[in-house]
Amino acid sequence: MSKIQISAVVLASLCAVWFALAESIPFGAVGGRIMEDFAEIPFRVADWQSNEARSEVSFDKRLASSAILDRTYVNSRGDKVYLTIVYTANMSDLHQPEICLGGSGWSTKTRQPIVVRPTRGSAFPAILNWMSSESSGTERIVLYWFNSPRAKTTVLGSYKIKMYLHRILNRRIEGVALVRVLVPSSGDQYRSEEAAKSFAQAIASHIDVMMSKPPVIQR
Repeated sequence: MSKIQISAVVLASLCAVWFALAESIPFGAVGGRIMEDFAEIPFRVADWQSNEARSEVSFDKRLASSAILDRTYVNSRGDKVYLTIVYTANMSDLHQPEICLGGSGWSTKTRQPIVVRPTRGSAFPAILNWMSSESSGTERIVLYWFNSPRAKTTVLGSYKIKMYLHRILNRRIEGVALVRVLVPSSGDQYRSEEAAKSFAQAIASHIDVMMSKPPVIQR
C-alpha cells in the first residue's frame, strides 16, 4: 500500500477506537438531572450577606441536566452582587455567558482576563466583562469562570473535550459548573469591578467544597 493508503487506514482505525470509547460513556447518567441544594454555599461570606431565607434553586427545561442557584448578596458598603451557579452533568447545557447575555440584548464593551485569588486555595483565571444594554440604557459587570473538581477555566470548548475524555477514560461522571457574578453599575466602574472581584475571592473556596462531592444525578 502507498503511504497515503496506510495513513488512511491508521486514521480510520483511530476514529473507530474513538467512537468505541465514546459509546462507553454512561450517557444515561450524563443525561440525568443533578439534584443539588447548594447547602455548601453560605448565606454569609466575608463581608457579604444574603438576606434570603433559603436557597433559590430552580430547574430550567431548556437546561436538561442542570440545577441553578440564584442568590443576591450585599456588603457593608451597600454594594450588591447577583450570584448564579449553573451546576450540570451535561456540558451541552453550558455556554459562554457572552453568548447567552448577547441573546438577551447585552453587548460587551470590554472583556478582560483576570486572576482570582481566593481566601483559600490556588489562584485561577476568570473573565471580567463590562456589558451594556441599548434598550434599557443600563450597564453591568459580569465576572465568570467554569468550575470542576479538577480545574477552573474560562474557555469552554477545550474544557468540554478534556471533561469528555476524563469520562471516557475513568468511566465516572463529575459535575461542572458555570459560576457567574453580576454587579449592576453604580456609576463607578472601579467600585463595581472591585465588588465583583471581592465576592469571587470570598465565594470560590465554598464552590470548591460543593464540587468536591460526587453529584447526585436523578435519571
